[in-house]
Amino acid sequence: MIKKIFFQRNFNWALKLGVLSLIIGFIILFISAEDITPEDFGGLSFELIFFMAVFIAPLLEEITFRGQHALNRNTRIISLIAIILLTISQYSEWLNFTLGLALILVILLARTERLTRDKFLPAYIIINSILFALVHLSEGEFGLNIDTFLVLIQLGAGLIFNWICLNFKFRNAIYIHMSWNFILFSILFFALQFPFGKKVVKETEHGILSYEQVPFYDGKPNRIQMNSTEVTLEGQGIDALFRYLKLADKGKSADDFLINAPFFRFNLSYTSKHDSIFYQDFFEALQNEELIILAKKPENSLK
Repeated sequence: MIKKIFFQRNFNWALKLGVLSLIIGFIILFISAEDITPEDFGGLSFELIFFMAVFIAPLLEEITFRGQHALNRNTRIISLIAIILLTISQYSEWLNFTLGLALILVILLARTERLTRDKFLPAYIIINSILFALVHLSEGEFGLNIDTFLVLIQLGAGLIFNWICLNFKFRNAIYIHMSWNFILFSILFFALQFPFGKKVVKETEHGILSYEQVPFYDGKPNRIQMNSTEVTLEGQGIDALFRYLKLADKGKSADDFLINAPFFRFNLSYTSKHDSIFYQDFFEALQNEELIILAKKPENSLK
């Protein structure tokens, strides 16, 4: 049964390369998790991100990147239009833009019957899988770093979704893509709802920082309170705290940092040993506890 499902199919090389890419990507993820750039979700709520990731993104991504596998002519046309719009949007990222142009050319050559199916499909699978992986990188992340190597996970997923489209119909790739994202975000939700860490208290040169993760939903009121000597956060994320912070000493501001645990909620307090808060010390305390990291500058990025 397993042999019939997985091995007696077309384009099994895409499945094998996809699985290999996923394995390597996840190995890199587990080994180098601390070096990964946190995602910036722009202040969107977890509920909205969950909905978009599970229902909207898989539909749009499959139509855009794998839509040429669909039997419906209108879907293929929409897919081509989406690829054209995506390519235009990537004009500042030279590699993505070039791949987009190559993908458009391959599609047009195939639709005008200047490229046979045997030559079209391998080229289409490879190009759209690479482009699918690279567009998941944020601006400035592409370079010789861990973030770039993590696109192997997206590359593997792209190859596998292509294989599913060719062997189990286009709509099944959408369903499996939705299921994949649902599983990933369900794991994140359980990590948010059932924290296992203990309360941490750290004394710095200028103050005392204490914090503990709390459940995402706990029914308790959330609040932020600030005065000249104390910052208190109850049941909210670091992003909520940052919205209240002003420029700190030495020009440092909340905009200079990325939140290392987006969506996680904390009870947190920082009490100054002086008459006023040394915000530089406060930020350094959060950095030392790896709650935030300095935002990476787009150095050595390939565009």
